[in-house]
Amino acid sequence: MKKVFITGSTGFIGQKLIRSLLKYQIEIFALTLPDEADRLPKNSMLHPVFGNLDQVEDIEKQIDHVSFDVMFHLAWVGVSTTYKNDVFKQMKNIPFALKVMEIARMHGCSRVVCAGSLSEYAYVGTVVNGNQPPCPSDMYSATKSAVHIYCDLYARQHGINFNWILIPSIYGPGRNDNNLITYTIKMLLAGKKPSFTKLEQKWDYIYIDDLIRTLILVAQQGKENKVYVTGSGSSRRMSEYVEIIKNMIDPQAEMGIGDLPYKTNQIDHAITDICTLKEDTGYEPQISFEEGIRRTIDYYRSMEE
Repeated sequence: MKKVFITGSTGFIGQKLIRSLLKYQIEIFALTLPDEADRLPKNSMLHPVFGNLDQVEDIEKQIDHVSFDVMFHLAWVGVSTTYKNDVFKQMKNIPFALKVMEIARMHGCSRVVCAGSLSEYAYVGTVVNGNQPPCPSDMYSATKSAVHIYCDLYARQHGINFNWILIPSIYGPGRNDNNLITYTIKMLLAGKKPSFTKLEQKWDYIYIDDLIRTLILVAQQGKENKVYVTGSGSSRRMSEYVEIIKNMIDPQAEMGIGDLPYKTNQIDHAITDICTLKEDTGYEPQISFEEGIRRTIDYYRSMEE
């Protein structure tokens, strides 16, 4: 892997992946909007490609005669909770993903690595290994599954090695949206009481560094057209995670577990089986939840100084 193309380059995952790849002296073409280019590091091995996936002609002009070894498709429209059931916004991701596959084909790319979501299997009722039929929790995860099907078919039709990675919830320094981990940390650091559902779900979380390690290992050693589940490989009830955060910030803090109702009558879970990923690539999670949360809390504390 010497030359790669990345979509979603200025997002939480994309920025971390770029910094890791640059350490290996890998040349990167990073799709970005012009007003977000300042989020990218300055490096002679990094080439911003300005535009988005509904402007393929503009993209092609900037990468004419360039070939890639790997494409990482990380971009997604409607990631925030606000838009996860906006069907029209979510469905934009299907043609966008197919345009990524077309770019890969036109530029001699032998492998495409795409970011899926463990929420595609939210109601499967057992440990997720990537071989079960999807059972998504919302329009976001349903569209993820649809993108997987379309891109896998395109890859098989055109001889492209395609890997779909099922990713559980991600946390770490720099993630600033209103996910459970960030919300809990920010509320407790502010001396406020966070409010939750009963948090009975069994869940796996992956620290950002372990996710980046997954992406790179799959790009280098993933088997042809396989689905990989990543994560820490262990799960706990969500209530246990927020208790760990509380004990690190303020053991006496009041926690509103049970203050809020569930959105549906069915409780979703995110329990991972990462055996295939470990067997094929040698992946081993390196950051425990306790260590990752300690680093994340330190990051948010530094932001307040």
